[in-house]
Amino acid sequence: MKLNNKVQLLILPVLVLSFLLTGIGLYIIERNSVYSLAQSSVANEATELSGSFAQYNLVALGFLSSIIQSDSLHRFLQTDDKQLKSLALSSGLDDILKNLETLSSDHFSIIFAQHDGKIEYYYENSLDPFAKPDLALLRWIETIREQRQTSARHYSQDLKKICLISTLNRITLEQINNFDSEDSLTIIVSLHPKDFLNRSTKLKQEGHSVVFYDKSQELQDASLLEARRIIPGLGTISVELDKSSIESDLWKILSKLGLSFIILAALTYFTLQRLLSKYVIDPINRLESQLSNIDLDGTQEITIHHSKDEIGNLSGTFARLYSKLKETYEVTKELAEKDSLTTLYNRRVFNLILEKLISRAELDNQQVALLYLDIDNFKFVNDNYGHAVGDELLKVFAFRLHEIVRGTDIVFNKKQDEDPTVARLAGDEFAVIIPSYTEKDTARKVSHRLLALCDNGFTCEAGTFPISLSIGLAAYPQDGQTAEELIVNADSAMYESKKRGKNTVSYYSKELSEFFRRQQAVEMALKSLNVHELELYYMPIVEAKTGTIKSVEALLRWFSKSLGSVSPAEFIPLAENIGTYHKIDLWVLEQAFRESQKLRDHYGESLKISINLSAAELSRTDFAEKLYFLVDKYQVLPSMFILEITETFYKAQDNSTSEISLLQDLNKIGFQLAIDDFGAGYTSLMQLVEFPISIVKLDRSFIEKTMMKGKETVLQSLVEFCHSQQLLVTAEGVETKEYSKKLQQTGCDYLQGFYYSEPLPSDKLMTELDTSNI
Repeated sequence: MKLNNKVQLLILPVLVLSFLLTGIGLYIIERNSVYSLAQSSVANEATELSGSFAQYNLVALGFLSSIIQSDSLHRFLQTDDKQLKSLALSSGLDDILKNLETLSSDHFSIIFAQHDGKIEYYYENSLDPFAKPDLALLRWIETIREQRQTSARHYSQDLKKICLISTLNRITLEQINNFDSEDSLTIIVSLHPKDFLNRSTKLKQEGHSVVFYDKSQELQDASLLEARRIIPGLGTISVELDKSSIESDLWKILSKLGLSFIILAALTYFTLQRLLSKYVIDPINRLESQLSNIDLDGTQEITIHHSKDEIGNLSGTFARLYSKLKETYEVTKELAEKDSLTTLYNRRVFNLILEKLISRAELDNQQVALLYLDIDNFKFVNDNYGHAVGDELLKVFAFRLHEIVRGTDIVFNKKQDEDPTVARLAGDEFAVIIPSYTEKDTARKVSHRLLALCDNGFTCEAGTFPISLSIGLAAYPQDGQTAEELIVNADSAMYESKKRGKNTVSYYSKELSEFFRRQQAVEMALKSLNVHELELYYMPIVEAKTGTIKSVEALLRWFSKSLGSVSPAEFIPLAENIGTYHKIDLWVLEQAFRESQKLRDHYGESLKISINLSAAELSRTDFAEKLYFLVDKYQVLPSMFILEITETFYKAQDNSTSEISLLQDLNKIGFQLAIDDFGAGYTSLMQLVEFPISIVKLDRSFIEKTMMKGKETVLQSLVEFCHSQQLLVTAEGVETKEYSKKLQQTGCDYLQGFYYSEPLPSDKLMTELDTSNI
């Protein structure tokens, strides 16, 4: 992501968060202020409303007290004439009613009731001379009498009047507690609180809720926007403001704050972006653009920005660093792309070039040939002349190789950049790529010119050396579609040249590919080998003179679930190479020891069992220890076993003292030792004399060649030599009766081959071959 975009992503969240937090803080302060003002207003309204109501209540109390203490009431009670009573009381009421002029009231009334509840006198400040008491007021009076209350105060919300009642003694005018006394007089005063009601109506219109609670009611806790005031003796007045009006005000405040937030954030963002772009981002972009166009392989240089700030310092620093980097790059590029010894391309660059050439050949519908070279006998040069001479040979060889592949006699569609590419892939392995050729014979011509480099050895200033070349050839597209496939297939073809005797060229083929794939599959299966897939077969070895079975050779068979039947000639060499031979050899020894007793029970206690041992197994320091362990475990006699050792063992050990000592130790404890495949070309007659062996097994191919050429006397002489050394001779590969007779005539002691029996499992062997002559 570019710096400009990063700055935007950094600034915007910070601005949004800052202004958002500020806006939230202002909103909370404003909201608390609004609620505080509203609460104060509600409290003031409740106080004024309760004061107005209390004033009416005090006036009503004062009026009742004035009547009780007035002379007019005394005259009213002492006069019997109804007309005079009325006149006496009316004259006194005029002075008392003057107190009401300070308050506005639509209704005022006075009732005198006798002990039986009958109304003795009624007065109200209305123009109706025939006015009567309100029925609701009479019902309240009746309720008070039933409750036996002689004194009470009440605000009737239905009548919207303040009502007071007091029961007196007619004579003493003192308050009594008995309604039923004939001397009792009940005075009821009612007053309409006009100002209180008008104020309540106004508050309701302004969104307030005004509720009067009777003193007998149990009140709940007040809400947030509610104020309550107690009216002594009457109840409680509650004034509550509707929250919706507050929320409406808060929403307006929030809208204004939000709009201000958006405007200020946008202005701040664009201002900061403009300043950063002008003084930071634009200079950096200019420097980045210049740096991106710089190529270490080119001739461009960084132009320094001469400004007295961090950008100018950065530009100057980059210019100095680039100068040093380019110098280092020139050196490291040479080391990274070229082999330090031969100055040819190394494997990494070689792979990249091959991939590019294949891609271009695909577009142009042309071919690319890969020659994989290995110097034969190069180890001999290193071991006998030293590594310094070996390095000198490689340098001269690389130079001549490079010169040959650039020769003008190579036929291909030549362009300026399409000369063959030469690379050193490993110590003595090289590769040559021939790009974009159309003539089929091009690769063959190049490969034979390469072979000619080592005709009659290779001569340089250090001397003449007996090296040759093994070359493998694979071509795109027929032998591989990718660089990796082409390298693997050319390498496989090179190993085929090695197998064919070296100093030759081998072409990749599908058969060769299948062979190597098979080897890879066998190798993978060996690494996870299940010994239950292994089985021992036994091949009889008969006495030449009598034809009786004297011994059997244990031959290993592998029946893989994934690969099917795998030949020992196929998997034994691979097992030795990858190190799994030890597990296999121990299994063969243990299995042969386990089955030996039943074979001797069938063929006689004198039967001997021959077991092939890997040459690599005899090189292990712990082999003897594990062999002795198995002998003890299965309680077998070593003298009943023959350990067969291939000639490759003798070649590999080169008369090593430790290995000869091991053979002598095995011979001393009773094991017989035999050389297997004698005549394959490695064992000398001197080794037959030196090594503690008792049996020589003649190789099948050796017998066939001597028989075909009619040189039985050679065989007879060899047998006589072995007998002179007290060595028994076993002839392998007896296929026919004719071979059997001729080998008997040469003096061979034992014969083995398909003429007598093919290898069989132990159970089948004992079933098909009895102990008689075969």
